[in-house]
Amino acid sequence: MTSTPSGSKGKGRAPVDWHLRAIQNVPSPTQLGALELPMEIIPEQKDTVPVEYAVNTQFLISRTSEGPPWTGYYATLNGA
Repeated sequence: MTSTPSGSKGKGRAPVDWHLRAIQNVPSPTQLGALELPMEIIPEQKDTVPVEYAVNTQFLISRTSEGPPWTGYYATLNGA
């Protein structure tokens, strides 16, 4: 007999975010805001990829606060 109620798929433990398993100290938003990359990132300003190579991608231009967070290529993953 188990201590887990019948029909339950878990082991009775609280769910744990698998993204955080390897992180000892979760950074704060302020610490993440100060994050610097070791290379220069330059967003694309215009669509330059030929159509035959742009499968499942869209080039979106950020014009309003309701649009994408930045101008560039966005890929479709699992239909989303």
